[in-house]
Amino acid sequence: MLATFTMGRPAWGVAESDKLKRLGGGRYLTSAIEVRPALGSSSLRLSGPSNLGGHIIIVVGAPDSVRVEISKIVRVESEKAAVEVLQDIKVTARQEGSGVFSVDVVTPANAPWEGSEWGITLDLTIVVPPRWDIEIDARYFEYDLRGPFRDVKITTQHGRAKVQDVSRRVDVHGEYTGVELADIKGAIDVATTYANIDVRRVVSDPDHSVRLENSYGPISVTELVGSIVAETEYAPIRLDRISLIGMTTRLSGENVSVDADIAEFGNAKLEIQTSHSHIKVLVPSRLSARLNLSVGVGGTIRTRGLAIQTHEDLLGSGRLEGICGSGEGIIDIDASGPAVIDLRGK
Repeated sequence: MLATFTMGRPAWGVAESDKLKRLGGGRYLTSAIEVRPALGSSSLRLSGPSNLGGHIIIVVGAPDSVRVEISKIVRVESEKAAVEVLQDIKVTARQEGSGVFSVDVVTPANAPWEGSEWGITLDLTIVVPPRWDIEIDARYFEYDLRGPFRDVKITTQHGRAKVQDVSRRVDVHGEYTGVELADIKGAIDVATTYANIDVRRVVSDPDHSVRLENSYGPISVTELVGSIVAETEYAPIRLDRISLIGMTTRLSGENVSVDADIAEFGNAKLEIQTSHSHIKVLVPSRLSARLNLSVGVGGTIRTRGLAIQTHEDLLGSGRLEGICGSGEGIIDIDASGPAVIDLRGK
């Protein structure tokens, strides 16, 4: 059953059992919608507790209002218990004088479902005006944000964050959180652990490299213009159709394989530092850069499709130093141990 609450009601809750919809299998659902004016606001701030999870969708709609749709699903042993649990989940929305529209999810510090076999899920769909700033601090949720937005900042844990169409900055920090970004212009700062980072179609801020930090999780970047600082461990880094300009691009980590397809290089600087791994880098055949490549004992350096000027004193013993073209850029690869460096022109 769908219940609609007016502006005069500050929170969504379930006060009567006849507002419940029985789903079967001990599951119960309540839903609510609220639409509020947003004139004078330019950002959304969402906060949530650490003992509740679910899905949060934020999209763009009318230019002068905020719409919040809420669904609570509980799996408990009785309808009475469902009513009591749903009353403990409060969602409030308010417009603050600082230009911020706040949505807060509040639960008891020692909620009755903690440590139980009950299933509690909160799903929110929030529709905001275009080009707002979004700031989220809520753990254990999965996020799907589709702009256009200006700035997006998410602090989360044990979930997934998908963000699309941002014009200025994206920050996503979390543990065990998969991150997917697409159609971003500006600065990017992502940090996660044991999960995937996937970034596509980016024009980065020329004064800030795209920063991607992972622990034991892969990193993938496709169709980027700018520079990247990416770090992980025991996982691959893949770059596809990258145009390197601006600041130094640095890829690093222990036992990190690298597969990089560089569409444009110019006078950029590329640094790769890893160990015991295969590094494959494709660059334009008319590359203009200084090369400094080295591997450890048992390692191999291969080059193909490039005109490299070097001296015999700079070859052998696991290293290659030379110049392609006029040497405008720099490629510096240090792969300790029995690694393989494969540098090819295309």
